[in-house]
Amino acid sequence: MKRDLRDQLYFCHRPNLTHIPGELFLVSGTPSRNSAKRLTTWVGHLFGLQAKRRSESRNFYNAEMRRIRGAMTAALALGAIGLGLLLVLFRYGGAFLVVDNRQKSDAILVTQADSFDRLYWMGAHLLADGYAGEMLLDAHTDHVFFGRNQAEWASDFIQKTAAHVPGRVSVCPITADTTAQEVYQVGDCLKRRSVRSVLLLVDDFHCRRSLAMFSRLLPQYHWSIAAVTDSQRFGPEWWRKRTWIRTTVIEWQHLLWWELLDRFRFKPIA
Repeated sequence: MKRDLRDQLYFCHRPNLTHIPGELFLVSGTPSRNSAKRLTTWVGHLFGLQAKRRSESRNFYNAEMRRIRGAMTAALALGAIGLGLLLVLFRYGGAFLVVDNRQKSDAILVTQADSFDRLYWMGAHLLADGYAGEMLLDAHTDHVFFGRNQAEWASDFIQKTAAHVPGRVSVCPITADTTAQEVYQVGDCLKRRSVRSVLLLVDDFHCRRSLAMFSRLLPQYHWSIAAVTDSQRFGPEWWRKRTWIRTTVIEWQHLLWWELLDRFRFKPIA
């Protein structure tokens, strides 16, 4: 009975066993001479395929995990760098706007600013210290106060306060509403004078942008700049007061606008 069961081997047709060689089994009769050996070989081959597939699956999983870990590491590194840059910008964003590289020059130029009076007296002090031979004061001819424009008021003020240095302080009339337009009109005032170097007087937060714009649009002159502080409007630790925050944010907007757009839109004066 047992021998008959061993002899009567049947081929079991299953979808995952269709590749079994048909000669391994006989539908009836005795098995072929090499059927046992072939069966053993086939079973070993089947288990080998399964082991290979498991190995390939593990390798694929490990490769995917390495890829994911690499992407996560890169994202964390970029995030850390970005956070560091934000912290540096937060801490030094105000101080970055301030530039003071004052040098002795042929002329001092007091630009338009909200701290106009403070800038004027700073210029008079530098003129007395020998930083330049003359001083120009930008003043609007289209801004009228109490029946007179700013340039007329400035001329009267100069006669009263700079009488001891006659002819060394004068008004440069302008109508510009932006710094770039002011640069062009200042160029008209400078070309009538034998001036090669100019010392700018500017509000401290406006220094970096002013120096960049004057140097770019009037390259025939050598420019330096002196910062005039106004603690009511700005401080290097800009986050401490609401007014300082507003001034810093607006100036950064103007600086980026100049560097990204206006630098290429406005052409240097030949």
